[in-house]
Amino acid sequence: MKSQVNKTSDRECIRLYHMEINALAGYIIAEAGVLSARMLGLTSITYTDILILSLVVNFTTLFFIIYLKTGKDISNRLIQLFFLIQLIIYISMYSIAVIQANEFRNLLLVYAMLAVCSLLPFATGLEAFMVSLTSVIAHIGATYIAIHSLRQQGNFIHDLVYTLSFCPAIAMIIYVSRQINIQKFKIHNSMNLVEDMNRKLVVINHELENTNRIASEEINLAASLQKSILPELPDSIEGWDIALSFRPKYGVSGDIYDFYMDRTKLNGMAVFDVSGHGVSSALLTMIVKPMAYRLFSHMKDRPLTEIIREVNASVSRETSRLNDFITCVMLRFAGDSAEYVSAGHPDPCIRRGNSGQVEIVGKNDISYKGEPIGINMSNIQPTSIIFAVAPGDTLLLFTDCILESRNRLNEVYGRERLMMSLSRAPDGSSDEILEYMLHEFSLFTDGVEITDDFTVIVAKKIS
Repeated sequence: MKSQVNKTSDRECIRLYHMEINALAGYIIAEAGVLSARMLGLTSITYTDILILSLVVNFTTLFFIIYLKTGKDISNRLIQLFFLIQLIIYISMYSIAVIQANEFRNLLLVYAMLAVCSLLPFATGLEAFMVSLTSVIAHIGATYIAIHSLRQQGNFIHDLVYTLSFCPAIAMIIYVSRQINIQKFKIHNSMNLVEDMNRKLVVINHELENTNRIASEEINLAASLQKSILPELPDSIEGWDIALSFRPKYGVSGDIYDFYMDRTKLNGMAVFDVSGHGVSSALLTMIVKPMAYRLFSHMKDRPLTEIIREVNASVSRETSRLNDFITCVMLRFAGDSAEYVSAGHPDPCIRRGNSGQVEIVGKNDISYKGEPIGINMSNIQPTSIIFAVAPGDTLLLFTDCILESRNRLNEVYGRERLMMSLSRAPDGSSDEILEYMLHEFSLFTDGVEITDDFTVIVAKKIS
C-alpha cells in the first residue's frame, strides 16, 4: 500500500513538473508579446515593470521546476501547495500586469488563455477551472481598480462584457482539458495493467524456466537410467551380424529392445513399443524389459506364447493404474528356424538370401497375433509361428514410427516402401543394409520432423 502511495506521489510530481515547464513557456510567450507591444508603443507599461513581473514569475516557476526535478519523497499535499502558491503568484502578477498595461489590458486576456492552454496537457479539470476562473476574476477586479480607482482610460461595463465574452472559450478549454485527462487516466491505467501483466509474465516465465529445468533434469536422469538397462550390441555374435538404430524422441524412449544372449550365442530378441513417448513411457519400458528377460531365461523350454501371457499378467498386475499399453514382437532362435510371437506389433520382414525376395513374417496367418500387453479387453491370446531362417537371410524388426512417418506431401512411408527399401539394399553387412535404408527414409521425409520414438534392427544370419 505504501509503495502504491509513493508511486502515485511520483506520478503527480512528474505531472506538475511538466505542467510547470509548459507554464514557463507560456509566460515567456506572453512576456514577449507585452514587450513587443511596449516597443511598438501600443501600451504605456514600463520596461521596468515588464522586467520585474517577468523575473518574479519566471524565477518562481524555475524554482518549482528544479525542486520537482531533484526533490525526493514529495507528498501529495506539498504538490498541491506548490500549485496553489504558483497560482497565487500568477494571479498577483497578472493583476498587476492588467493595471500597468493600461489601455492594453484587454489584450492580456489572450495571454491568460494562452497560459491555460499551456497547462492543458498536464492540468486536471479542476486545476484548469481554477486557473481560468481566477484569471477572469483577477482581470475584472484589476480592470475595475484601473478605471475607477486609478482613473485610467476605459469603460468598465464595456471591458466587463469583453471579458465575459471569453468565458465560453475558457469553458471549452476546461472541458477539453477534462476530456484529455480522462483519456490520459485510462491510458495510464491500461499501462499499469500492462506493467502488472508483464511482471506476472516475468514471474510465470521464471517458474516455467524452473519447471523446464527440473523436467530436463528428470528426463536426463530417466534417459541415463534407461540407457543403463539397454543392451549394447555384442562385439561378436555366433552366426549373426546385427545393426541397430535407436532414436528417442525426447531423450527417453517408449521403445525398447533386447537381445537374449548366452555368452556369444543369440537365443532370441524382442522389440517393445509403449504407447506414447516421454518419461512415463520410458519408465514403463524399464519395468517390462527386465521382466521379459527374466521370463525368457527361466522359461526357455516353454512356448513364447506362454512367456507373452506371463509378461502381460505381470505388467497388468504391476501397472494396473496406468492407461498405457505395450506392443511387442519376440523371437527365439534354434538352428535354422525361429519361433515368433506378436502382441499387436507390426510384423517383422525377412529378406531371403537365396532369392532377394522380401516377405512379411506371418503374412499368410494373421490369426496368431494377440492384443497389446496391458489392454485385457478381448483377451485375444497370441499363438506362435515357426519359420525358417537360413544363412544369408536378413530379418528387419522395427517400431511403427518408420511406417507412420510422413513427407512434405503428407504421404505415409508405409510398409510397401519399407519392403522395397530392404529389397534394394546392398547384399553386404547389416551396417550397410541399415545405412542404405535409413538414407532412403531420410530422403523420403526430407527434413519433416519425426513425431515418435524410432527403432530399427537389422539382423543378418551369416552361418
